[in-house]
Amino acid sequence: MALKIATQVIELIQTTEQLPEDWGQQISVLETRKEEANIRLYLNAYAASGLILARLGELDRAKQISALITEIDDKNEFGASTILGILTRPPDEDGDDESDF
Repeated sequence: MALKIATQVIELIQTTEQLPEDWGQQISVLETRKEEANIRLYLNAYAASGLILARLGELDRAKQISALITEIDDKNEFGASTILGILTRPPDEDGDDESDF
């Protein structure tokens, strides 16, 4: 349910703010406008979807989303770099390679 809500928020803001579909085109808009309330909500929902996907075991998609958000989140305000760090860290030396998710 949480993923569904995050996706709905992402789609609604993408439509309302007329954001391009392609991330490559979105990134410059998002960087310029990331202090605006709707854009912050969009980025938070997108980062949250990465966390939710990680919890659901969809680690590749979670890594991809976290990496995209990290590109523009220079202050780690959306938590994506923390999630990406957890998802990409090397396995513990004791052999425990399970994620905290």
